[in-house]
Amino acid sequence: MKGIVGWFVGLVLVVGSAFGGLQAYKSASGELAYHKTLSEEKIAFSQKSAGVVLLDDETYAKEIGILLTKYFNDLRSLDKTHPGHQDFEREYARGAEEVAAGRMSASQKAMRDERVKLSLDLLNLMRSGQYRPIYTSQDKGFRFDIYEMGVVESDGGQPAIRASFVQWGAFGPINYNTITGTFGVEIEEGKPVEIPQIVGDGQPPTLNFEPSDWVAEFFPGVEMGYYEFPLFPPQAKTIDLEFGYDIRTIGGTAVPIAINFKQIAIPDSWKVGGDWKAKERFASDEELKALGVDPQVKVDKKPN
Repeated sequence: MKGIVGWFVGLVLVVGSAFGGLQAYKSASGELAYHKTLSEEKIAFSQKSAGVVLLDDETYAKEIGILLTKYFNDLRSLDKTHPGHQDFEREYARGAEEVAAGRMSASQKAMRDERVKLSLDLLNLMRSGQYRPIYTSQDKGFRFDIYEMGVVESDGGQPAIRASFVQWGAFGPINYNTITGTFGVEIEEGKPVEIPQIVGDGQPPTLNFEPSDWVAEFFPGVEMGYYEFPLFPPQAKTIDLEFGYDIRTIGGTAVPIAINFKQIAIPDSWKVGGDWKAKERFASDEELKALGVDPQVKVDKKPN
């Protein structure tokens, strides 16, 4: 009987071990199949989005919702086909593991977690059908959406105006050239014309990154982030924002990109409470004409 029991225990252990190996194989195989299909879905999305970003702004606002709905419906189907592998928040756990292993500091994890959170916030906005850019503009296939804009507390503890953006279709590295914000103010006849303006040369976004680096299920070809601006002058009614970029092709050619948002209304909460300090300069006749203002000093060019 002792020998029979020994065989029985040995048989159970061997079979159990083989069953565990089979389960591990199935899990690994399922994960591989999940990520293979996910990759195919992401490539298909990128191909379709290339046409959508070229549309006029009004049509784009409608069709981007259709495109996103199709993508996230496909992700739901993928999760049903390969359950247990879809985890939008996996990078939170990975960061915690890196800290526990001593390979990452707490401050590094905080910076990492900000990117994960922003990626997830945008992902959830898109998958719930609530991605509706408040301002959008495109040039040469590069589209720039501002989907949120409002006052936040900056890292220095000062209030700032944050413009959260998504940019689509960058076909190469981006060079950030200029940002110009020209404020619309009431012009009183007979008084000197003062046009407040903010200007940034070579000014990159306060933060920008690819959300697909932080959420595997996010589609590629998109960058997100935000700009933070100082509070606007109290007399400002509107602002025209202009972003000047270069995008470099694979051969190194710089393709100029101009993104413009006209007449953005400025609520009182975006304005500084006291004096707005800025450097002063004389505006050129061309700048004044662009703002709909006649030059106040006219030169008689008649010959003597």
